[in-house]
Amino acid sequence: MSMKRFRFYALLLLVVTVTSSCKKVPVLDWITPNLSFKIDGAAKEVKGSKNALAIYVKELNIMHISGIISEDEQINLTIGNFHGVGEYTVEGEDLLGLYTSTDLPQSLIGTEGKVKITEFVNEKTIKGEFQFKGELFIIHIGTDNTDPDSGSTETKTVSEGKFQLNVTIGKPEDIDSGDVDIEID
Repeated sequence: MSMKRFRFYALLLLVVTVTSSCKKVPVLDWITPNLSFKIDGAAKEVKGSKNALAIYVKELNIMHISGIISEDEQINLTIGNFHGVGEYTVEGEDLLGLYTSTDLPQSLIGTEGKVKITEFVNEKTIKGEFQFKGELFIIHIGTDNTDPDSGSTETKTVSEGKFQLNVTIGKPEDIDSGDVDIEID
């Protein structure tokens, strides 16, 4: 066998080995988590798995998405009746949007809006878009204040929301708050 032919076969064998072994290389499902949105036009962005996260409680069909911008500022989306890819709305009571910040006198609770889940892969990653308009409310935990008309009627808009997150599987007890009463002014 000539040296040229030997090199050709050796190269061919290398190509076949590499291409067939590539099929066995696992593809990672993990992504670099990020979440971004605008609040009344001011851009906010969260990156990293400690600050941008999704918790899926399969037994309760709840997906909770959270973005911690700083110690005093965060956004939370809680999707009830979660079934994967699709659209969930505040009006349909499948979505609760909440934004808190020390820049606001009260918490912003979504009164209209939606989240659209565009990808939900093997219960490991989730990707989507969101927007909501909300009113500022004072949230009282464990109080007897029941007057819903005593709060502010100032509204704010969360727009251009996008997220791409790794999903952590949670248990019902992770979100069960027991006997805590939450009332909204």
